[in-house]
Amino acid sequence: MKRSLTEDRATRARSLIVATVLLALAAAGCTSAGTGQSGAGTAVPPAAASATTDTTRADADLILLMYGAINDAFQANADDGVRAMIATQYPGDLVDVDFARCVNAIVPGATTLPPDKRLHFVPNIATMTLDPGYTVTSDHVKALQPTGRVYVTDVEINDGGKPAVHSRHQVIMGGQAYQFSSC
Repeated sequence: MKRSLTEDRATRARSLIVATVLLALAAAGCTSAGTGQSGAGTAVPPAAASATTDTTRADADLILLMYGAINDAFQANADDGVRAMIATQYPGDLVDVDFARCVNAIVPGATTLPPDKRLHFVPNIATMTLDPGYTVTSDHVKALQPTGRVYVTDVEINDGGKPAVHSRHQVIMGGQAYQFSSC
């Protein structure tokens, strides 16, 4: 079967478009705009950079979910808020938290929180960065190296007075976010 001149032109045009797209993709893969950079300054393939971005985004969602659950618990009942903080404590650092110590850290001398006492945590996800070298050292724990993906994030903490921003660490492990409280 003989092809018409129009069909030949259409086929060549499609081939030219495909070749142009492939060249553009290949060129983009060779520039810094098309790749991520690892900490060592070596190029990361675009797919790996995208996977890292997806993981970081998913981790940020888990961190927001964790602090949201703590905030919701404080809204329901002040002592439940303390229990939520303890429930989200990094599992390897449970010795650092105790209900009585946490209540006393929030309201010195108290054994339970006043019903109207609320803490509210607002993580600034834009400041979230990996901190794989983080080591926990507190009065109760020495040189604990958390497992999982460790981040540091600025978190605004409001206790009903003037909000304060603190750099707080979080760990993503087993599909869940954990944090560190030393109370």
